[in-house]
Amino acid sequence: MNKRYSLCIISSDPKEYEIIREINSEIFESHIYTKGVEILEALSTNRSDGIVIDTDILDIDWQVLIKKYREHAKENALPIMVASSQKSSYIEHQAYELGVEEFHQKPLSAKIFRLKCQRVMKRVEEKSSFSSMLNLLNHEIENIQNNLIKTMNLVALVKGPESPEHMIRIKNISIALGQKLSTHPLYEKIITKKYLKYLYELAPMHDIGYLLLSEGIVKRLHKERLSDLELNEIKCHAELGKEIIKNISEKVEDNLFLDIAKEVTSFHHEAWDGSGYPRGIKGDAIPISAQIVHIAELYDVLTNKEYICDIEVEKRELVYSHLSALEVLKSLSGNIFSPVLVDFFMEIAPVVEKIAKEYPTKDV
Repeated sequence: MNKRYSLCIISSDPKEYEIIREINSEIFESHIYTKGVEILEALSTNRSDGIVIDTDILDIDWQVLIKKYREHAKENALPIMVASSQKSSYIEHQAYELGVEEFHQKPLSAKIFRLKCQRVMKRVEEKSSFSSMLNLLNHEIENIQNNLIKTMNLVALVKGPESPEHMIRIKNISIALGQKLSTHPLYEKIITKKYLKYLYELAPMHDIGYLLLSEGIVKRLHKERLSDLELNEIKCHAELGKEIIKNISEKVEDNLFLDIAKEVTSFHHEAWDGSGYPRGIKGDAIPISAQIVHIAELYDVLTNKEYICDIEVEKRELVYSHLSALEVLKSLSGNIFSPVLVDFFMEIAPVVEKIAKEYPTKDV
């Protein structure tokens, strides 16, 4: 048995549609209106599957009505069909230019009208079914990503030199700075809500490359000073992190989650002036995600007993106060960090200090 659809019809002369409705009553339930302006109010209370707009409506131009309806309904807009008694391909062309689903030439044939409307409704249902399937797939992918993050962060905590609180502070500082930077013209199209969500989840994974280093070296990071040769080995963690993500993302293209993962693991020790590692890239060639994680991590290491293999602090023993750490970051503006990045970090300094106090490193 065919599904019964509900149509909303707007025409200044409803007689023809009343006949069509009678003939196709088993297929369609039709609500007929004679004024175009009634449509907005009617559709807010009357659940329909589609709209038929006749070009003969008198109170408002039919093209204006379509535009107004879509502005009002937005993403909930129903499929629109246009009918006209004017024997002109120009009207049909205008209708399709506006993106309507179907065009009916009057006088109407009850059978053709029914078949066209059914075809439109079927297309809409298939599109809706596909969207639901896509949403389900995206949800499953999100779950896989989240499980991957949890697993890798857990492994990194067991083997890496950093504390759990360090990872919490890094992701919270990163998201605060990312939100601030999203207002800058350079980054407003890059740092979207989804980008921020992924950055928050992935920032703690920046040192995942430690997993591939020798366990002996990683364990000694907090206990004793390493030789220059050992420090150079430690610095390989950025390239190793890149390889881990590369293997995970093999044969996967155009995935923002994995793109950010590659950026934060590979480039979070690059410097604005090109003096960083592993590749020595500089300026805006350094992805903004990596720049954000770099400055967040450096601040956190300066103000806590954490280790970072960074050019500026690799032989540091002092723990800085919040204000002293900010002064260090200011001194690195234009060489290690982008001036814009440092300026925006200073603007969120009260938030950063609050995060630092909220998640202090626990003594083991």
